[in-house]
Amino acid sequence: MHGVILAAGEGSRMGDRTLDVPKAFMEVRGETLYHRQRAVLDPFVDELTVVLGYQHETVLERFRPSRRVIVDRWDEYDNAESLYRALEDIDDDDLLVLNGDVIVAPRAVNRVYEAHRFTDENVVAY
Repeated sequence: MHGVILAAGEGSRMGDRTLDVPKAFMEVRGETLYHRQRAVLDPFVDELTVVLGYQHETVLERFRPSRRVIVDRWDEYDNAESLYRALEDIDDDDLLVLNGDVIVAPRAVNRVYEAHRFTDENVVAY
């Protein structure tokens, strides 16, 4: 299974807190949302792609995602375009996709994973 974290947006509603990094890479209680999401996805995925856009240079200086997709004109697109761009680089049919700006409980990802494994069908949770 392949994991995707959609983290191309700015997070403009966060104000000055996102001047240097997108909201997915801001620290919340000493840990970035990105690191929290990686920890949640790690038990379920063989590979992980992170979609970056806003401040991607700064993100790549601080973090080293092994697979990444850069959306250059990130402010012209939405998450659907970010996912489309990621899919161009992924061969696996089984995906776990997370929006980069949400905190996800491991239990929720486990339930989605198990539902997919049990039914072999697409599972969407939001």
